[in-house]
Amino acid sequence: MKSFGYLLLLVSSSALAQQQAKVYLFFDTECPICQAYTGRLQGLYQEYKTQATFEVIYPMANVSRKAIRKFNREYRFKMPSQIDTDHALTKRHNARTTPEVFVFDQNGKLQYSGAIDNQFFELGKARPKATTFYLADALKAITQNSVVASPRVEPVGCLINRRR
Repeated sequence: MKSFGYLLLLVSSSALAQQQAKVYLFFDTECPICQAYTGRLQGLYQEYKTQATFEVIYPMANVSRKAIRKFNREYRFKMPSQIDTDHALTKRHNARTTPEVFVFDQNGKLQYSGAIDNQFFELGKARPKATTFYLADALKAITQNSVVASPRVEPVGCLINRRR
């Protein structure tokens, strides 16, 4: 009977994971804009981690796990991550910039992509504080089964040197 309960728990956990929204964050440890967003993203992760899965994607060929661990310690950035050296995920999502986010609903449909918010509006140009929160608004809409008001906002950041 114990194993049946355990199996039921596994099935329930698996079903729950499939019902969550998914957030992919394309990131670079060396990008100053990515560095500036770590606290804000960590806050969103904490707020939505029961309703969405988050994964940080590092699309640089030269990044190492050691560099990522150092970055995570320095910026107190605690999200699951992977290195995309062959650019499979980068190409699949057509990511071009870091930071750039892609948010999928519970059915796997892309609902939002682009900028995290409007603090950075051009390379080298930023507002003191963001006034529009695209990622937060998208997560709120998706988790409330509402329509995302702005499904695409051009991201500003460091270009990804994509392999062809």
